[in-house]
Amino acid sequence: MEDAEKFELLRELNKIYEIEDLETSAVDLEISREDTMFVEGNEDHYFHVGLSALKCISMSLSCAQRDKSEMKNILDFPSGWGRELRFIKAYFPDAEITAGEIEEKALRFCRDQFHAGTLLSDNDFSHMPITEKYDLIWCGSLMTHLNENKAKKLLGFFFSALNKDGILCFTTHGRYSKYLLDTEKYLYDLEKAETGPLKRQYEATGYGYVNYKGSNDYGVSIIKPSWIIGLLEKNEDWEIILCNEKSYDNHQDVVACLKRPVSDIPRRPWFDRWIAQRKCPKSLYDP
Repeated sequence: MEDAEKFELLRELNKIYEIEDLETSAVDLEISREDTMFVEGNEDHYFHVGLSALKCISMSLSCAQRDKSEMKNILDFPSGWGRELRFIKAYFPDAEITAGEIEEKALRFCRDQFHAGTLLSDNDFSHMPITEKYDLIWCGSLMTHLNENKAKKLLGFFFSALNKDGILCFTTHGRYSKYLLDTEKYLYDLEKAETGPLKRQYEATGYGYVNYKGSNDYGVSIIKPSWIIGLLEKNEDWEIILCNEKSYDNHQDVVACLKRPVSDIPRRPWFDRWIAQRKCPKSLYDP
């Protein structure tokens, strides 16, 4: 597909997502031949996923009542070969963008093609160095492959890497993925026999996981929204701002939270005037 056709495709796809302040002409269209997320001739789905990620990020900003101009430092983790990074770069042209990835060749591509900073991932997220702090972290389809312990470590890393009032937006396999497994419409590269333990764990604990064959710490997870919310609730410095099922690629659930104490009440002049007019004790509204 020629670049002119790709740009026309982007414009048509964005009519679905209606990201009005995205300059589609600013999106870098170069796709690495080593990008395993891309299937030749399937540009429509490849770009659809990138736009879907950007729409999820845009919704998170709206829920946090933040403007995109406030996002000065952004981490895409994992970046892969730039499927979503190219859209983040176009949407936040003035931000410093960092690609985080465990595959060094993919990092080099993102650095050279998109002029992104790089963060080499460790297999143990608790050992990840915090060299920078971010205003926004996007994590598309990583927790979908982690066991419960690694998922908790990943969230711990993200919390440490965010600035105060920073936004985390990540995706999970949820109830729709359970439906796909139950109906055998999609088995996530698992054998049918392997899906039984996965679904039983999901029903029993809220978090189901099985390894891919040949791996001892990478596979498929399905997670109840209530499990994710329950985990985030335990940290009083996470403010949950979004939980939207199937909103990433019409498939994965999206969760977003703000690194802000739940006791932190933003000051609004109209609210203070309202309290004063009714002679309400402020202690009723302030922690």
